[in-house]
Amino acid sequence: MKCRTKLPGENMATTNHKTICVRDCYSNCGLIVTVQDGKAVSLKGDPDHPYNQGVVCPKSRRFLELVYSDRRLKRPLLKEKGRFTRVSWDKALDILADKLSETKERYGPLSIYHHTDYAHSGILHNNVDLRFFNAFGGSSRASGSLCLSGGLAALDTAFGGRAVSDHGQLEKAGLIILWGSNPKVTNVPLLPYLRAARKKGAKVYLIDPIRTESACIADACIQPVPGSDVELALGLAKCLIRRGAYDYEFACRYSEGFDSFMRLVSETDPVQVEATTGLAWATIEKLAGDLADRFPLTIIAGWGLQRHHNGPLMIRALSNLVALTGSIGEAGGGLQYAHGAWRALGDISGESEFDYQERLFPRGKVGSALLSADPPIQVAVITKSNPLVQSPAVHKVAQALDRIPFVAVFDLFLTPTAEAADLVLPVTSFLEDEDLITNSWHHYLTYAQPVIEPVGESRSDTDIFLDLAERLGCFRETKRSLLERVIAPLTEYGVTLEKLKKGPWRYPAPEVAWAGRRFSTTSGKFQFWDGTEAGFEYSKVAHRDPEYPYTLLSIQPEGRTHSQGGVLEADQDLIFYLHPQTCAREGLAPGQRVMVESATAQVPGRVQVDEKVHPQVILTYNGVWPKRVQEGLNALIPEKITSAGNQGAIYDSYCRISGR
Repeated sequence: MKCRTKLPGENMATTNHKTICVRDCYSNCGLIVTVQDGKAVSLKGDPDHPYNQGVVCPKSRRFLELVYSDRRLKRPLLKEKGRFTRVSWDKALDILADKLSETKERYGPLSIYHHTDYAHSGILHNNVDLRFFNAFGGSSRASGSLCLSGGLAALDTAFGGRAVSDHGQLEKAGLIILWGSNPKVTNVPLLPYLRAARKKGAKVYLIDPIRTESACIADACIQPVPGSDVELALGLAKCLIRRGAYDYEFACRYSEGFDSFMRLVSETDPVQVEATTGLAWATIEKLAGDLADRFPLTIIAGWGLQRHHNGPLMIRALSNLVALTGSIGEAGGGLQYAHGAWRALGDISGESEFDYQERLFPRGKVGSALLSADPPIQVAVITKSNPLVQSPAVHKVAQALDRIPFVAVFDLFLTPTAEAADLVLPVTSFLEDEDLITNSWHHYLTYAQPVIEPVGESRSDTDIFLDLAERLGCFRETKRSLLERVIAPLTEYGVTLEKLKKGPWRYPAPEVAWAGRRFSTTSGKFQFWDGTEAGFEYSKVAHRDPEYPYTLLSIQPEGRTHSQGGVLEADQDLIFYLHPQTCAREGLAPGQRVMVESATAQVPGRVQVDEKVHPQVILTYNGVWPKRVQEGLNALIPEKITSAGNQGAIYDSYCRISGR
């Protein structure tokens, strides 16, 4: 869409434009943006989008405040003698292209580091940068995840792949467990589906160390000790098996490993489960009674579960529970986590087209990896991410970036990461650019159209990399040609860009995941977890160091996605939420300044008392931009990787707290 200039004395008509949210969350909601005189003046949910159906979350309501913020970057910035000065796009891209070319020629492509993440869920945004570096000859880059990969490894092992049921199927559930999931904050469009299920008779449990906002839609809340979910799942399985309340036919006909799992359950000691989870066995038996009596079972697993070293085991253990009840493949039953339908799209990353070198650094240990890199990094290009806020051990990442001779950052704001850069390139918001948006939670492919002109001189990540590719002779492509390649495998369904511009298209996945109980494993059968597989070995929770008695949980805030939008709260004090018992134990008062200390760092903040927090937890919200990187929240978080899936185990963070 092109917004023409208003002529003197002319009143331009107000227009409404449909697009889609591109933020990294469960929903990717359809939106309607009202534009007046070329400026977006309001935003609401699109009632015609088949998933969110007009529902919109608080994060979306803040988009326009961000798009038109006075702190929005509008021109390229070059740091000279420690200060940023404005430069033209031509100069900025010439400098970056020259740095990349010279570094590749002198040191090789592995001396270039590309750091990106999932701040934008567009296909172009997540592939054109990879295509550029692959065509350029390669790079070093971050691998794994801080978010999802541990659980995906569990799904791939248990089911042989990933599938979710349509959310309308929830109305047929007998029992729904929100296990570490807080849809009231992270997936607001799911709430009407849950309410509809309750009206049809389903019972909803919330299992979380925090009595989160989603308690308002739950019939009961259970707060286990953080990281003890495997033991809770084993305890529930023991209760079901003792009752004989499990699906013997599923175990015999559609699964493998059930006998080995039975042995693991037989070794589960109720006394030990109570000690580990902090829950009375009677509480576990009551939940097991509902598991036995209410069929089918749906478990909606939150992504925080896998942010422990044993997180992949948790997802396997939950898969076992759903299988034990025979709910897999049933309407209203199953494990809702993520699907893999979009592997059907055309690949534009260039992985199979170009010859290139690649060196991978685990995202959960990226600071140490950069510091020890050989050959060392000479140029870093950072896109769609804010590693000086979100990475574990951010002080190590800061030290590493400081050693790199040239750092370029693409962003909308001067984030803590951008402030550490030598070159900052201003990028567009999703309201100013086009892309195709996929979602791992529902099956709709949606076109995101530009509804306003770019603010200032901002350019999209995609346009920047296409320009760099042409300058350096890597390839010549247009957005249109790449999008056509993405949807080429969908021609059998009649999908075209023109049709996608008219509305979302649903990938023809089954409405019920694993219907027919034919799985994608080698044997075609579900694989019960028995605690012995490589990467999923079970060991009881280790004894906690008494010097650091509390688990630090840095959960998702309601008003932003991780550090995106942190500019609206920049430089505020960190708030640490404690249970009243914890405050009394530590001699702390509400509002008091405190120091939270881990084995690696000390971070200041203030205390707020909250009865919803587990007594063994220090709770805070992630993504806060720190006044000093060394005092940022993630300095407390150690570099640790999950047992499988190369996931950052950021919830295995143990701390103590004291007054200042």
